[in-house]
Amino acid sequence: MSLTGEYHLDLSRPGNGRQKFFIASDHVTSPLYRAFATDDLFDLVVRRGLHFDQTRQTGVIFHMMSALAECGSVDLTAVGDSHAEAETFDRKAVAALDEEAAAAMAPRSLPPLPPGEGRGKGET
Repeated sequence: MSLTGEYHLDLSRPGNGRQKFFIASDHVTSPLYRAFATDDLFDLVVRRGLHFDQTRQTGVIFHMMSALAECGSVDLTAVGDSHAEAETFDRKAVAALDEEAAAAMAPRSLPPLPPGEGRGKGET
């Protein structure tokens, strides 16, 4: 994983008037991320509870997703109610990407053929 840019902001006050904290990471990159399609990214963050929650106005937002499968790169913005929460969302999102990409790329053996379905004539 490599981060070529990270920005910390604490300037936003959405409609509810509460201050929000942002961490934006450019080019979160790994060759293993090529295992993901864009839909996989959304599934991953929902499964891990990291998706952007419209009610709380916190979570992770991904950008530049078209570079994911081809370049293994994606940008993300983590939004929290505190700087610590934004950092936690950012750290957990990158860890989830790393873990799930490694699992997706791990070698797996093929299941055995059912009895009687050999590969060639006379094989069982």
